[in-house]
Amino acid sequence: MRAPLPAKVEYVNDDEDYAFLRVAGHFTNVAALPPPDAILRVRTPVFAIGYPLDVKRMDPQSSRGVVSGKRRDGRLQLDMTVNPGNSGGPVIDEDELLHGIIVTRSDVKAGAMGLAGAVPSSIFRAKLEELAAVETPDVAELQRESAEKLASMVSLLASEGVGVFRGSLEISTEQTQMNQRVRRFAKEMPDSADAQLIAASYFWNRHMIRRAKKEDGQELLAQAERHAKRAAELDPSLVEDSPFLKHVLENAEEKPAASANEIPESSSPRGKFFLHLGGGFGSFEWKSKSVDGVRLNSSFIPLEAMIGGGPEGWVFGGQLSYARDSSTSYRFDSAEGSGWAVVTRVEGFVRWYPARELGFHVGARLGIFGLTADLGRPLRYPSEDGWYETDTYSSSGFSTALAGGYDLPLGGPWALGMAVSVSYLYGFDEQDAGAGVLPSFSLGLVYH
Repeated sequence: MRAPLPAKVEYVNDDEDYAFLRVAGHFTNVAALPPPDAILRVRTPVFAIGYPLDVKRMDPQSSRGVVSGKRRDGRLQLDMTVNPGNSGGPVIDEDELLHGIIVTRSDVKAGAMGLAGAVPSSIFRAKLEELAAVETPDVAELQRESAEKLASMVSLLASEGVGVFRGSLEISTEQTQMNQRVRRFAKEMPDSADAQLIAASYFWNRHMIRRAKKEDGQELLAQAERHAKRAAELDPSLVEDSPFLKHVLENAEEKPAASANEIPESSSPRGKFFLHLGGGFGSFEWKSKSVDGVRLNSSFIPLEAMIGGGPEGWVFGGQLSYARDSSTSYRFDSAEGSGWAVVTRVEGFVRWYPARELGFHVGARLGIFGLTADLGRPLRYPSEDGWYETDTYSSSGFSTALAGGYDLPLGGPWALGMAVSVSYLYGFDEQDAGAGVLPSFSLGLVYH
């Protein structure tokens, strides 16, 4: 199965350290139990199946060994190397019959290496057959969409367990997207205590990593506390059932409990004020229609200011751009020259964030522009009244642009905004007009 599946705990054996889960669905590829009178002899080849060290891998891995003996506690002693990702996995023989469940590995500190412990099927067979014969009504609950979402989030937390253990959860684009995903998950299931508890544990993990690195993790801690309080509101019994939740609540500062709609979205543009101040790099080519053969080429660093706001996932507003360059070149037939040019634009814009959070966005702009160029040397061209000579050139018209980019949250309402745009400019006057294309890259500070 390539996707996480919702499951219900049916039985836990604390003494032997294993459990049985009931999973909804119809499965054709299963490992059968051996006959009740089957004996797993010493030196019999066996295989452990699991996800050693990396539970994010989609395909399970196999470890091969032999039965080396039987321990005093009844567990099988296997001569094979296993890792944390093997725990709970099956032990099968060459006929793919299920003989046991991996529960432990050898303790290097105790001088043991390359050994594993497994609970044999003779211990759990009776309980397993008893549970398999009962079709509980709770299976229907496991097939609900909400259960599938919970399974997906539990899988997400499990897949980064090694990262938490090593303290390697860095502040990155990927982690920012993960934060946003968990926030959306919690908002989509505001009345699920399990969902709020999962979100609390997720942000608590990140808070602890930041704290261990002596970095500021107060915002993450606050989010963990808010989700924990919401979980306790929805299911008070969790306070006693979950030592983690009890610990968070006992150490939380006295703050009003957040309702489902009050979970903060510090990196979300939904319905908030938007301001972008920045600059970038662009290039510009303009072809005059009234002066045949005239082309202007320029590269410049534009200054940009955008301001706006809007509903969830959208930003509407206005933009002012100013760009001046000192190395504009022009060409007229065989004559060439250079000077400087200024391009100003006033545009209205719309931005859409597909994830409805800060991150990737696409947008469009529409407005007017003005172009002024000092050519640096006289440009002489024919006109109706004879030859005309000028050392300046100007035009104005419509501007349109398509843009896309990424806003990388920096903490709180601030983000680093990056955008790439391609603009098309078209002059107003048919007698003295031109058309130009302006690609540019912008980098600036964004406030949401």
